[in-house]
Amino acid sequence: MRYPSAHREQLIELIHGRAVADPYRWLEDSGSEATRAWAQVQQALGDAELAAQPERAALYDLLVNAMPGGTGLPRWGGSRAFMLSGRLLVRDCDGRTSVVVDPADLDPSGTATLDGFAPSPDGRLVAYQLSRGGTEDATLTVLDVGTGQPVFGPTDRVRHSPVGWLGSRGIYYVGHDAGTACVRWLDLERARQETVLCGTGTTARFGLAVWHDRYLSLSVRHGTGRPAVQLLADLADADPACPAFGRVRLGDASLIVGRDKRLYARSVHGAPRGCLMTASASGAARVVLPERPDAVLSKVVLFDRDPPPRLVAAYLCEGRTELAVHHAGTGELLHRVALPGDGTVTALSTHPDGRPYCWLLYSDLVTPPRVLRLDVRSGSVTGEGPAGPVGRPGSLDATVRRMTYPSADGTRVAITMVIPGSSRPRPVLLTAYGGFGHSMDSRFHPEVAAWVSSGGIWATASVRGGDEHGADWHEAGRGQNKPNAIADLHAAADWLVERGWTTRDRLALLGVSNGGLLAGAALVERPEAYAAVACVAPVLDMVRYERSGLGAQWRAEYGSAAIPEQLDWLLAYSPYHRVTPGRRYPPTLLVTFGGDTRVAAMHARKMCAALQHADAAGGPVLLHDVAGLGHGTKPREHGTEVAATVLGFLARHTGLSLDRPGC
Repeated sequence: MRYPSAHREQLIELIHGRAVADPYRWLEDSGSEATRAWAQVQQALGDAELAAQPERAALYDLLVNAMPGGTGLPRWGGSRAFMLSGRLLVRDCDGRTSVVVDPADLDPSGTATLDGFAPSPDGRLVAYQLSRGGTEDATLTVLDVGTGQPVFGPTDRVRHSPVGWLGSRGIYYVGHDAGTACVRWLDLERARQETVLCGTGTTARFGLAVWHDRYLSLSVRHGTGRPAVQLLADLADADPACPAFGRVRLGDASLIVGRDKRLYARSVHGAPRGCLMTASASGAARVVLPERPDAVLSKVVLFDRDPPPRLVAAYLCEGRTELAVHHAGTGELLHRVALPGDGTVTALSTHPDGRPYCWLLYSDLVTPPRVLRLDVRSGSVTGEGPAGPVGRPGSLDATVRRMTYPSADGTRVAITMVIPGSSRPRPVLLTAYGGFGHSMDSRFHPEVAAWVSSGGIWATASVRGGDEHGADWHEAGRGQNKPNAIADLHAAADWLVERGWTTRDRLALLGVSNGGLLAGAALVERPEAYAAVACVAPVLDMVRYERSGLGAQWRAEYGSAAIPEQLDWLLAYSPYHRVTPGRRYPPTLLVTFGGDTRVAAMHARKMCAALQHADAAGGPVLLHDVAGLGHGTKPREHGTEVAATVLGFLARHTGLSLDRPGC
């Protein structure tokens, strides 16, 4: 394949005594004429190559067929249930459902997304966040649900903000001034807003919640992976714009505040898999839910309107959720909750009046999401929401197998496979994330359904760097230990081949975001091990990642090139810096999004140029930039197009035949 010419600068920078070559730094400037011209030719090359692949169209149809339907998990305001499913819907007490906000009506380009919403306790008002073009720099609007008219806003510079309602008087939310996060009070009665508290620097992040129309809790973090500073204010008889905060030392996460002001917080101090701490306003802290040796405490919800006070605790155990109801005072186990299968509860919601029900969004790897309702008094679960995807009742016809394999240092790593039949070897799509304490769970994904229904195996490796086994597992794949996550990924590939599940020429590697970093690092370390690789919105230049997007917030995860020792960590695996000219690399697809404000497209551009220059009759190496989309949630049609493009590329280069599934 003839690739577009890309000028190689003789740029060698001396950093802490290390000579670091950066021949494609000019591609960091997305606004330069040279970058635009190069990117335009790359896009034309990629479009032509990808459009010629019939697998893309076939997989698009499979993805549409597998796309879950339904209306999402309800969030309650009075007698109204609000649900997000592309559009914001509301179901009134008479069962009638209507559209509150449709992004397509607000943005004809089709690139707007609803990033969050929060109804007022009485359900009369709803605050929603809307972003355009994938940037995630959203606007916040407060809407009168009955009239459909805005009460306030839109106000800008809001990014995935938590929202806390103080009755219907107003809301607390997080905005940004010159890149610095600030907690704001929006007074709806006076139609004005005031800043309550500002963070220090550009890495501050706030969590907030209003409890029982009286207490305001804040959690403050700087960057990722650091313990939260917890603040609490009593709003009774106080000016909402000037709350008096006191610092709380309880656990490492956001506070839960009871009606009697008893506090709860998750902690990993001395308990890597998580325990729940509690303290009264005047008493000492104690453990109410001890650490479990076999599961990670992931979510907790408090019910204390009626005696006895109860806690619903969600644990992650080998990728699946286990739910239990405990006595909030003693921690005594009251009920083990029976879920429909070995899947994941991805969200929980409660009613603002404290009624003893918890709504769950449940799915597993072969079953689309559905809404369940848990009665916390009895521990019984009933179905409330739709259980099938559009155009396709029933579940994916496949078997889920959970096993472990040894990594290079002997560490046992879990791998989950979705397998469509008994014959082997088959094309395998291997994926992992391995970062930021993020766990790979067992929720339903249309991409899995499309690949597996075509006859391929989908394999997910729970490599080090996630939270599958708690804080220690995250630490084992963070900072100077990041190569452990890459080694775990290689070991998964080797194990799949050795066990006969696939062959090298049928093994594809897919990574998204931090997972794209792992895939890129694996690609340059052992290119012969993979038949094809796709990196979606990847982080690939580890020397300069801090200088763009949200990179400055990730120093706790990766390290910083400003510190000599940590520069050595980064250079040890930085994919861009480890590309070797003249070495043969497998077919590689690098996907970027024009509106991505988290991970800059410069990572993929520089990597693409380096791999194309290295070409030794390998490839193709393609760059696919999608305008108008961002790093996170995408409009359904556009997101499906991207998924079909990626899966189609991997199917083409692993021999996955959509005409003859299983081949």
